[in-house]
Amino acid sequence: PEPTQIRLLEAEVLPGLEPFAVDELRKHGSTVSELSTYPGRVTFAYTGDFRALEALRTVTAVYRVLEFRVPRPKAFLGHQVFSEISGTIRGIISGRPEFKSLSLDAAGADSTVMTRVKRELAESAGLVISLEKGDLHLRVRRTRSTDGWEVLVRLTSRPLVTRSWRIHNFQGALNGAVASVISSLTQPSAHDAFLNLCCGSGSLMIERAAQAASRTISGVDSDSRVLSLAVDHLAAAGI
Repeated sequence: PEPTQIRLLEAEVLPGLEPFAVDELRKHGSTVSELSTYPGRVTFAYTGDFRALEALRTVTAVYRVLEFRVPRPKAFLGHQVFSEISGTIRGIISGRPEFKSLSLDAAGADSTVMTRVKRELAESAGLVISLEKGDLHLRVRRTRSTDGWEVLVRLTSRPLVTRSWRIHNFQGALNGAVASVISSLTQPSAHDAFLNLCCGSGSLMIERAAQAASRTISGVDSDSRVLSLAVDHLAAAGI
């Protein structure tokens, strides 16, 4: 889409982090407007490049929101509505080979109608249907303000909170968005000597490094095995 086109987007946010997500979105300047906050989500109008939102650190995921004033999801199979949904999907995945599968969350997701919607959207986009959350993830829900439906299309193949540097699945590791917010509350400064006690696999250290320069960033943990995971994660994050 053209950079000047206004799109309705929704940021999925952990409960309690909504104000921090709003602050981060506002840093995008004039490309973000009409911010509205709800429990667990922030909606906003956007006129920029979707790729610029991939750097967001306080949100779980970002979705493109399509609104349709139709009585039932069966109308998704009509030419006009289907073309808008499939065209949005193709625009998001174009030139991005990481998108290989499609999934859909909705009430009655296994119904005959929704199964057909999934199948035809997957065929249109050249994707395979995933029984779990696919690379191209869709959500369908009733609209709050009108008698219709919304289709939400995730903009990235993985949630933004699934950090690319997290190469080890360490149980109990701090959520990336939470770690980012905790770090921001320290008011990061280039003069900091940042010490993370009980650092675990390094989430807080990495999020601190991503926010601002510092004199030193150090982590301490009594478990040498966990420290080795932190070393790997720091390396994967380029720190």
